Amino acid sequence: MKTPLGWRTVSLGDIAHLRYETVDPANAAAERYVGLEHIDSGSLRIKRWGSPSDVRSAKSRFYTGDLLYAKLRPYLDKGAIAEWEGICSTDILVMTPSKEVDAYFLGSYMHQSDFLRHASSMMTGVNHPRTSWHSLSSFGLLLPPLKEQRAIASVLRTIQQAKEATEKVILATREFKRSLMRHLFIYGSTSTNEADRVPLKETEIGLMPKHWELRRLGEMARIERGKFAHRPRNDPAFYGGDVPFIQTGDVTAAAARDGRLRTYSQTLNDRGLGVSRLFPRGTLAITIAANIGYATILEFDAAFPDSIIAITPKDSAVSSGYLNYYIATQQAEMDRLAPRGTQKNINIQFLAPWPVKVPPSAEQQQILEILKAVDQKIRAEQLRQDALGRIFDALLSNLMNGRGRVAHVEVA
Repeated sequence: MKTPLGWRTVSLGDIAHLRYETVDPANAAAERYVGLEHIDSGSLRIKRWGSPSDVRSAKSRFYTGDLLYAKLRPYLDKGAIAEWEGICSTDILVMTPSKEVDAYFLGSYMHQSDFLRHASSMMTGVNHPRTSWHSLSSFGLLLPPLKEQRAIASVLRTIQQAKEATEKVILATREFKRSLMRHLFIYGSTSTNEADRVPLKETEIGLMPKHWELRRLGEMARIERGKFAHRPRNDPAFYGGDVPFIQTGDVTAAAARDGRLRTYSQTLNDRGLGVSRLFPRGTLAITIAANIGYATILEFDAAFPDSIIAITPKDSAVSSGYLNYYIATQQAEMDRLAPRGTQKNINIQFLAPWPVKVPPSAEQQQILEILKAVDQKIRAEQLRQDALGRIFDALLSNLMNGRGRVAHVEVA
């Protein structure tokens, strides 16, 4: 592709320099400390931080407008713009852009796939692979005039701000859902204004409406363990067919979204299915090893290993949808009570006597509909966030390489 007029090829070292300034945290006169754990993959903003009093060894100082780039495991794509002064881990490179480059433009470039490939290809070390300023500084990139850099940065910043606004809506809606669930499983489907009029009774697991029953999970549902009998589990001869095969990570991720498992990344062939077990769509799956008590409902037939348990209601006394939401309120307690060996785990004997608050079927349905409406809102916002992410990635690639151009460059 022909280089756009006014653009030129430079190396990162031509337009930025590494800031070499280390300090003792005790004498840094800084209010904020940034570690690797405080930088989110793919994000240019630092949204959380620690205190200098929490760390001891020498740290790097940074200033407003510097770029912070994680040299440890660069494939994790951790790079951000400093919006305030502070200190950071020495596993973070502190770069200062020159006057001929816009900091947001350059920071965005560091999240582009070409830069990530370069950074990852230059890693050294096995257990703790790192890149270096020497390796990164040689990276070549196309640099547009400063006005066009700022125009590109403005477009990308607008998309990023929309993503962040959507994330705030998602977080606020999830917090509302948690509060709503606490109310629903104590007072039932009655509104908060009428809650003080609901007759309650005390049970071994707390208050609930008098007309509800307290029953055991094993009384109301079949509890069956998943299966994958072959060892080693990762033998490729059993994979690559048409049967979805889910793992605890899939269930945990779905539980964090809306409790519905809609996607999978691994499949079994006929041989794999022969050593596993297939469960039908609508089954409630719950994790029992490492990640304890996370539940989701299958949106497709799927097989899974013995680190996941299937729960199927025996009759109409309780629905899978209601159980899914109820178990979500019990996850923390299940995790707390899980036996601890090499790793936490629970089993059918642990789950069978688990107490369940059971309202009449009509009220279960009301609770289900209330919570499904909130989940639909969360899912809509997640889809919007995903779409914005795809737009950002496409613009990042096209604008940074000159394949796409900002129509009117008027940014001062």
